[in-house]
Amino acid sequence: MKKKALFWAAMSIGLLNVAIGIGSVILSSMNGADWRSILSDGGWILALSMTSIAILIALLRPNNPLGWIFFAVGFFQGLVSFAFQYATLALVTSPGALPGGPLMSWLGQVAWFPGLNLMLTYAVLLFPTGQLPSRRWRIFAWICAIPTLLFIPLVLSIWPSRGLELLLNPDSVTPATGVLSFFLNLSFPLLLACGLVSLASLIIRYRKADLIIRRQIKWVVFAVGIFLLTELLQGVPAIYAFFTDNKLTYLVSVPVSIALPAAIGMAILRYRLWEIDILINRTLVYIPLTGILSGLYAASTSLLQRAFVAITGAKSDGAIVLTTLILASTFTPIKNALQALVDRRFKNPLEPLAALKTFKRQIQTIEEVVDRESAVRRFLNESAAALQASCGAVFLAHEGLSRVVLVTGGWEAGRETLTIPIGKEANNVGTLYLGLRGDGTAYTEAEGALLTSVAESLGRVLRLIDAA
Repeated sequence: MKKKALFWAAMSIGLLNVAIGIGSVILSSMNGADWRSILSDGGWILALSMTSIAILIALLRPNNPLGWIFFAVGFFQGLVSFAFQYATLALVTSPGALPGGPLMSWLGQVAWFPGLNLMLTYAVLLFPTGQLPSRRWRIFAWICAIPTLLFIPLVLSIWPSRGLELLLNPDSVTPATGVLSFFLNLSFPLLLACGLVSLASLIIRYRKADLIIRRQIKWVVFAVGIFLLTELLQGVPAIYAFFTDNKLTYLVSVPVSIALPAAIGMAILRYRLWEIDILINRTLVYIPLTGILSGLYAASTSLLQRAFVAITGAKSDGAIVLTTLILASTFTPIKNALQALVDRRFKNPLEPLAALKTFKRQIQTIEEVVDRESAVRRFLNESAAALQASCGAVFLAHEGLSRVVLVTGGWEAGRETLTIPIGKEANNVGTLYLGLRGDGTAYTEAEGALLTSVAESLGRVLRLIDAA
């Protein structure tokens, strides 16, 4: 009964958010906005992207409050966009065509803060399990609500000014002095401080987490990195003017509005988490590569044009042709140099089971005694990470009895879904147990066969160590 109620609640909220997002697009068109301006509005995009991920989390992980937090973020962000466009149509484009224009002008100015507060604090603080890092963080969780409480007086103070004045010149009704101004000026620094502390909790969680949760956190760090990079670039006056003057803001707003919810959803649902390493690797290569080639193109074109002017007295298209040839000849060397630099600093497997296969080859080539505990620990960790197991354990035989020597992911007896003998037939020296895969899917025969092969090699090595 509870599961059915959660399903209908998720679908109802999701449909509301989708309606708000689509409504924003329709109203923007009615207000005469072109497609570039519509795509530059990240509010309705966040409403749709956040809601899509929230529905998946709410249905597949109903006990994780992050799904419902994303519903709220999508609602508030979409409401800002919808309310602004609604008020513009009702008060400017076609005065009196729609009722409630003044109310919408007020909502469009105040609805963004709760969504921002949820995104910067609780979404980070509870990621990825939906629980606080520890009970000690409860007080801080309550503190994170204070910025929104401080924002409420401003919300109430601009209510009498709702209407055309608030829509066209919101700064004129924002208090510049007095108690309300104090609350407003305090809410933003406090929100930033809470966001930074929440980010610190993610770092603490990362240091104490197992391999799966670490990979989940990598997704969010990657998306936040893209967001911060775009914000820094927009902070450069020349770049900001270029995007706004040429109506290219959508090239920033669309990827940013999609990247963060998509990364969070991928991480929480634990779907193909290994690809984040490849994605980070490629990003670290191609972003600098794009910057270098852009700078090289601008510099080469300018210098060659000056050379043509100096020689012939006029500009020539030959400068562009020569620049293209230069870029074509330098693309591969620059790319390879950047790839080598990234690989030295950031080494990642090319496929999900690559690390496990590499470990098998290392075991097979062992020619001298190795540390028994280290070999077993790496076998367990590599197996759990490669197969995205929620937990695991290794039992080794000792004086005729089998006893647990290593566990990961909060393993408990009875939770195993994959059992692999360490060794071969009568020469088994122990057993590997893996719990349910993180995304709930079953292990494949190929994965079981590879684990068995690795376990046989490890069993032979362990017997050699015991005999030494």
